[in-house]
Amino acid sequence: MQAVFSLVSRERFEVTTGFHARLIDIFKAVPSSQFHPIEEVWSFDLSDHDLLLQRTDSLAPEVAVTALPSYVLATFRHQSPVELYSVNLSPVRPSLLDQL
Repeated sequence: MQAVFSLVSRERFEVTTGFHARLIDIFKAVPSSQFHPIEEVWSFDLSDHDLLLQRTDSLAPEVAVTALPSYVLATFRHQSPVELYSVNLSPVRPSLLDQL
């Protein structure tokens, strides 16, 4: 069974997987866990990424976890101190800015 981690915002990631009772118990034990029944995915705070990896190690080889890449973690864990309002966005078309 696969468990795939996907970044969904600057603060959260989702795990897409099938049903595995022990894996679900691990998910429930993480304080930031949220289950989204319509999409049937679990989401967690990015700060719980490594904790979740540690706890799911015991499920190998039954569950193969695809974690977030290290460069993604580094980018979002160590936010740049640059204020968004200090960046000159005037060359960007207004329609594109609305999409941000």
